[in-house]
Amino acid sequence: MEDTGHYNFSIKKFLLTNSYKVALINPLTTKNLRKATLKSVKSDKEDAILIAKTLLDKDYYHIASIQEEKLSEAKELTRYRTKLTIEMNRKKTILQRHVDIVFPEFNTLFRNEYTVTYLNILREYGDAYTIAHTDVRFLRISKYQNVGKLIKFAEVNPYISESGEFSADKTIITKKGSKYLRTTLYRVIIPVILFNPVFHNYYHLKRRQGKGHLCSLGIV
Repeated sequence: MEDTGHYNFSIKKFLLTNSYKVALINPLTTKNLRKATLKSVKSDKEDAILIAKTLLDKDYYHIASIQEEKLSEAKELTRYRTKLTIEMNRKKTILQRHVDIVFPEFNTLFRNEYTVTYLNILREYGDAYTIAHTDVRFLRISKYQNVGKLIKFAEVNPYISESGEFSADKTIITKKGSKYLRTTLYRVIIPVILFNPVFHNYYHLKRRQGKGHLCSLGIV
């Protein structure tokens, strides 16, 4: 058969897997031989005859193997990965150009660029003014009359599971509020614990009481 790239991958793999001997011919070889015959007709029938005649000369073909097939698959995957990497870098360059124009200080807020949080903030808010005023536009803390209502908005309060005299000792947070607010709170609380003695001591108090790390962060 003619070695026509991905068009013959499936049938070639099938034949090799079933122990058939597969001979591959470079399409350029058949094209040049067709020109040499001076025939103006090109059809499936004529091509089949030409390929059969080409197989009479072993210099015009090579025998495929399972190892060669695996190498071809690996080569295709490598090329595809390279193509994706080039495309991703191109889009990063475009994104960075817009970030530099709209909010040049944005990258200084992150240790690593293009993380999930980095991209989610850009996707959700889009410009420097919106990001800078997120707490005013979306949280509006002043409208909450007490801490409990603010906690309910973020839904970082623990899920309560009780039935009769049973009360679960360990539960997860409800996670029904603003996921962006919860993410922000968890990112903020870590440096607060490190540098604020009150929060530092309270966090370690909960750890000594047997609470896990994430649970203690949620409580703080």
